[in-house]
Amino acid sequence: DEVTYLGAHIVSPDYADDPAGYVDLVTGPMLEACAPHARWIDVFCEQGAFDGDQARAILTAGRAKGLHPRIHANQLSHGPGVQLAVELDAASADHCTHLTDADVDALG
Repeated sequence: DEVTYLGAHIVSPDYADDPAGYVDLVTGPMLEACAPHARWIDVFCEQGAFDGDQARAILTAGRAKGLHPRIHANQLSHGPGVQLAVELDAASADHCTHLTDADVDALG
């Protein structure tokens, strides 16, 4: 099946003051519940969503449960998403609107 677990699109407003707590939730109880039903894990790596370290932790936790990483990268601004996708051998880096020459070379 092509089910994707995207628990990490934005930090829940309930965790606005504790984004690390939300990452713990996404990589803990939510992942435990979703992993048996999904093939992919996805994260939105963007300013205002999840930074590179948070995205890496989320995708690494998913991979440990047998999920394959995907990443929403560089959609609204340049950030670490594309480089992270390459580092983690993600199946895709989606919405790449803001790319540097280094990003393009890395994807090549």
